[in-house]
Amino acid sequence: MRHLAALIVALFATTAIAQEQEKFIATQAPCASWIEMNKLATKHGEQPLFIGEGLTFQAGTGQVMRGGMLFTVDQDKGNWTVFQIFADGNACMLFNGSKFKPWSGPVK
Repeated sequence: MRHLAALIVALFATTAIAQEQEKFIATQAPCASWIEMNKLATKHGEQPLFIGEGLTFQAGTGQVMRGGMLFTVDQDKGNWTVFQIFADGNACMLFNGSKFKPWSGPVK
């Protein structure tokens, strides 16, 4: 019984510590000229769906990187990509994936 109590205390302590830690993920994004990155999207049948402006943060330094955002998608096959495009003509692929489908859930 004493071992069970010690195990429960250890589990709750670990959970509490994990909840207090800020989530930080260092990623690496492939970057090239926008012309080259656009060729990748086009090669996979993706076309622009929406645009925006956004921020990413450089791993290690936390430096803010401002840029345009472009979401491309092949709505028939479900392939999609999110690019960040910078004023100097370069772009980085931030996310890409499959199984794209329009949202059909509730709207608040």
